[in-house]
Amino acid sequence: MISFATTYYKYCSPARIDVLRNMEIRYTQPVCFNDPFETAPAAKNGIHALPYTQRQKAYDELRSSKKIDLDQKRGRQRIAFANERALLSLRKFAAHEIGVLSLSKRWDNQLMWASYACDHKGFVLGFFPYFSVPFGDALLLTEPQEVKYQESRPEIDLLPYVRNINQASFEFNLIDAISKYQSEIFYTKSSMWKHEEEVRLLCTFGDAHHRKIDVEPYPIYLRAIHEHELASIIVGINSSDELAEELQQISKQRKISYYRAFKDAATYSIGLWDAHTTEQKMKAFGDKTHIGYRHSRKNSSSGLGFGTTC
Repeated sequence: MISFATTYYKYCSPARIDVLRNMEIRYTQPVCFNDPFETAPAAKNGIHALPYTQRQKAYDELRSSKKIDLDQKRGRQRIAFANERALLSLRKFAAHEIGVLSLSKRWDNQLMWASYACDHKGFVLGFFPYFSVPFGDALLLTEPQEVKYQESRPEIDLLPYVRNINQASFEFNLIDAISKYQSEIFYTKSSMWKHEEEVRLLCTFGDAHHRKIDVEPYPIYLRAIHEHELASIIVGINSSDELAEELQQISKQRKISYYRAFKDAATYSIGLWDAHTTEQKMKAFGDKTHIGYRHSRKNSSSGLGFGTTC
């Protein structure tokens, strides 16, 4: 039985071997995530709290105008508009200016192997729980925070952070609002994603501790990985021989634990062999397709006849 101390895992497609080649990993803007509800809490006492007959007109007005009629006579609608406009500013900043490293508490989630590791053709990186984060001239150790899952979007009250409300404009204290509602903005997701058991590490792009690649529609930000942060490499069941060999070489060079995944003989579970056992199996059978209990895929990209693009 192979046991791990507390470790967090990153599911990677085969192309992401560049993470290990360059020792850099992407901190992704939430606007690039596959969930459109990222960094999207609802505004407490926002437009959705208005009477039903007023909501659509209010949403249309909010979208079509950069200025808001904050006439005191408008009462609840005035409060709703102030909250919604502040929320738009907050979401724009959070979605574009914050980087997120998403990890999981599990290495054996088959849905994630399929989705993020390209139908088990990729690999999983194991990270120790403490990451080095730049702070001035020093490196501070920090631990990722767990994502909480719930049925409804959290509601946040931004009115206390709105200043100088008048007929034409207002000021919004963005930084204090994000500090207050960090959990609701960055660490809350729909319960539909709870199988991922996600933890997250955040950074901002305002410092110089990243490498920026200008691409469309959004730039890519890479931060250095320190060797002491890497715990393990797990090679997928359907990984190519070439990928497995390079990952094993990297594991030896960087002194990272190496494992090869295989299908359990009688259950829907994934098993692991360590590097020594993997080499023994290779010597015994002379073919990586016999290391585990997977089928040969020489004649089809999928056992069900579906093509793959990964």
